[in-house]
Amino acid sequence: MQFTGYYGRFDINMKNKIILTICLFGLFFMFLATRSTLWDRDEPRYARAAVEMVQSGNYLYPTFNGRPWVDKPILYYWLTSATIRLFGPSEFAVRLFSVLGLMLTFVFTYRVAKKLFEVITGLLSILMLGTSMMILAVGASATIEGILLPCTLGVMLMFILSLEVKGNWRHGVIMGIFLGLSFLAKGPAGLLPLIAILCSMMFYKYLCWPVKKLLFILGIAVVIGVGIFMIWAAPANYATGGEIVQTFFGHHVIERILKPLESHGGNFFLYLPYYPLAVIFGFFPWTIHLPGAISATLGNRLCGRQGKIILICWVTSGIIIMTFAATKLPHYIISIWPALAIGSAAMIFNQLARRLSPQDIFWLKCGVWFFVPVGVLIGLALMIGSWFAPIPNLAPWATVAGIIMLAMTVFAGIQQLNVRLIDSTKWILIGMAAFLVPVIAGVIPALEAAKITPTIAKAVRQQTIETVPVATYEFHEPSLNYYIGRNIEKLRKAEDMFAWLQNGTAGVVIMPATEFEKLSTEFDTSALQIIARKKGFNYPKGKELEVVAVLRYK
Repeated sequence: MQFTGYYGRFDINMKNKIILTICLFGLFFMFLATRSTLWDRDEPRYARAAVEMVQSGNYLYPTFNGRPWVDKPILYYWLTSATIRLFGPSEFAVRLFSVLGLMLTFVFTYRVAKKLFEVITGLLSILMLGTSMMILAVGASATIEGILLPCTLGVMLMFILSLEVKGNWRHGVIMGIFLGLSFLAKGPAGLLPLIAILCSMMFYKYLCWPVKKLLFILGIAVVIGVGIFMIWAAPANYATGGEIVQTFFGHHVIERILKPLESHGGNFFLYLPYYPLAVIFGFFPWTIHLPGAISATLGNRLCGRQGKIILICWVTSGIIIMTFAATKLPHYIISIWPALAIGSAAMIFNQLARRLSPQDIFWLKCGVWFFVPVGVLIGLALMIGSWFAPIPNLAPWATVAGIIMLAMTVFAGIQQLNVRLIDSTKWILIGMAAFLVPVIAGVIPALEAAKITPTIAKAVRQQTIETVPVATYEFHEPSLNYYIGRNIEKLRKAEDMFAWLQNGTAGVVIMPATEFEKLSTEFDTSALQIIARKKGFNYPKGKELEVVAVLRYK
């Protein structure tokens, strides 16, 4: 069985270049991981739960704010607890495994591309994957996706490798380990590669695959994967009084499938184009090559039968499955990103080998219509919108980044219309590298300076001892838990706030300045002192806000 494409003359020894590329990406994302504090709300939740795991010594289930927090399975917290022990509770420590997971994703992407196509396709696939907007966003963040992605990709890689030997139980064992790690990372989301594999196996007669052997391998993988997950889930569910079943499976799996949670979704028909749009924006700037890659794949001009079926099932199954889930977020389909990068990279070298049809060339040019609007939108938003944002020092740097984005969009678009794919690719790679310079040098620091929580948290830590309780009222951001390093009581109603005022012990409450002003008109606040005040931008709610930390004397 042959997986090679039509451009054998490009099969040169590029291992050193690929290793260097992966290492450079790793260093870049490690550097990026240190450029900002954690972003509300997911990052500090995951990070604080890992810190509490280290502090409590409870490695069976995570806690947040001192209570069981089983929104996600255990893998991120186990891994991050190790880096916290090594480096302390820093941004670098809680984001490190996302970067390491991304580096492993690059390795696996290269291996898959090499098996389906050629070595050089693997190199370009890595470059495309590492410079796509979605990967830039999650590659250096303290979230699950950076850990989940190499696990799901490992399942696909093992399946492709097993096809070379017509089925090998050893591949099933390794596949099962990756599947189990996927479950431990994000539960049923780890099933996506398995669904893609089963979808591709529906064409076993067309592909002449040994279906019984492959089903045997998949059976081994499923048994091992479920077993790995249950080794943790069963005792954790027992220890939490059934929270794994009720909260994780019941709420965060079943309810997310049946109804949109936290305003992430809506009318099914209105949200049908959600994930195609997520690809157009999240895989930018490489959406410029996608229409041509899709045309060449469907027309059997990109690769052989096996590669065609695998890529199509890999991409379409993920989009279709997640489309039918009511709750929608762009990163839910991140597992298809390596397939998009591999197909787009392979299409470029097939064009150089003159294996594309006039229809493929037409769709290559049509890629400009997906690429240019997004590039122009990003560029203009940075150049114009930044001047209206209430964030000091943002506009000059954002304007520079916007100009670079517009220039890249124009020059790459022109080369694409002239079917000079190598030139358009070069413009994009150079443009994205140049674009990231003002973003890292100026845009991120400006956004960072407008954050409210780090300033408030620092003042609370410096001016109170660890035993002083902290509460919040009308400002409940999980980053406060992480940066103050204490459990925080949420005062949800005015009655709760009034009761807090009557307490005769020392304490701190964090609230919007407007709420404190209202409080001052109704109650005697002589026993209260503002110890911190910060006017900034509340990013989760998208509005300017002034927050105060108020100390209640004993």
